[in-house]
Amino acid sequence: MNQWKVLHATIPKIHQTTAEGNTADSKTPFMGMKQFSVFAWAKTHPKDKRFLNDWNNHFWPKLNNCKNKSDARHVVDTEMFQPLLRRNPKLINCLHDDLKEAIVTFSFKPNNLQSDKPTLGLGPLAFVPRERKEIEMMSQQLALIEAATNNYTTDHEKVKLGRPKIPTNVDGYNSVIEACKDVNDFLFTDRCDFVFLLRASLLALYENYHAYEHMEYFGRTIGAELLFQLTRAAEQLFGTATSEQQLLDGILPSLDFDFLINGIRNNNLNTSQSRPALFIPAPKTARIQPQTPSPRGDRNRDRGGGGNNRGGNTPSPPKTGNNSVSRKLPDGMHKLLSEWKKNNNKSRLPSIHDFRTASALADDEALQSLLNLNKSTCIRYALFGSCRSNCKRDHPSDITGFNATAAETVLRKGLPE
Repeated sequence: MNQWKVLHATIPKIHQTTAEGNTADSKTPFMGMKQFSVFAWAKTHPKDKRFLNDWNNHFWPKLNNCKNKSDARHVVDTEMFQPLLRRNPKLINCLHDDLKEAIVTFSFKPNNLQSDKPTLGLGPLAFVPRERKEIEMMSQQLALIEAATNNYTTDHEKVKLGRPKIPTNVDGYNSVIEACKDVNDFLFTDRCDFVFLLRASLLALYENYHAYEHMEYFGRTIGAELLFQLTRAAEQLFGTATSEQQLLDGILPSLDFDFLINGIRNNNLNTSQSRPALFIPAPKTARIQPQTPSPRGDRNRDRGGGGNNRGGNTPSPPKTGNNSVSRKLPDGMHKLLSEWKKNNNKSRLPSIHDFRTASALADDEALQSLLNLNKSTCIRYALFGSCRSNCKRDHPSDITGFNATAAETVLRKGLPE
């Protein structure tokens, strides 16, 4: 018998009773093929499956034994949320219907972050505390929808929580990361790479707390970069599905974010690159003081002193006439591109599509993941070192975590002989 065929076969058969009083036995496991990814994220070998089940009181087998999503939501509430709240009551404003739906639908990967109602998955943004009024209103609306229709999932998208209110100080970030760690630890044990990264981030913040405690712009610099990189880690890990054979062969997804921990610990984390607005706290609105009318002779005082500098005291940057942006490439990449152009007497490089095809990558997202780029960063700029100035994507001077080794391999495969 295949020891991995069904997850709930790892414990004695459980007869669960649904709200209608029926036994929730199902021939098809609720989790399907996702059960293999769950064990891969938990770094649990088939022969050691008891460890995961003992860790969270057989939560995954109980979920896998559900007949439908309604049963699954009940299991998440009673077998996950309630035990977590008994351990840490501070999670009360993080364990809500949005998170429950993410677990039931296995939407662990953060997605659509530019939207007004993004999918936060199991990334840190999902654990920014919400107001009770907001949570209760959503629960009431979903209860009415579920009672009136069978289209719960579609209607859930209409009433799901919007963008979270990002904290502004280091204490707020500590709370968010700790909540994220507690939930992921419950689901995937402390062996999980993402849990290890969250715990290391917390430790680094505590080690350097004296430097961050009174930092005025922590939320818009270090904090924003920290949430951004942890979200990238969640995207990378939970965006990787694992098959049964890969699991048995020990081919498991992993994370390498040492630069993040070192940057927090040494207070030199790169915060120069652009990020989606979702990660940056809203600026405090300055109170506008009433002004008395200016004397007639001073009516041009606030116009920047006349001349061509109208509307402000800061002059516009001079136009350089250059229609491109560029960055310094790592030595290996620079040498490879320069020699190819020289040997082939060409100044124009192949398209990004050609490089993707040569490396057998399905799309731009796969290439960005390979190079450790965020979705807003220009691939051409990262790979070739230059791009048009009117490109709508981001062109940071220093790309944090850029995988130069993988980039050089992509270039070698894509540059024609």
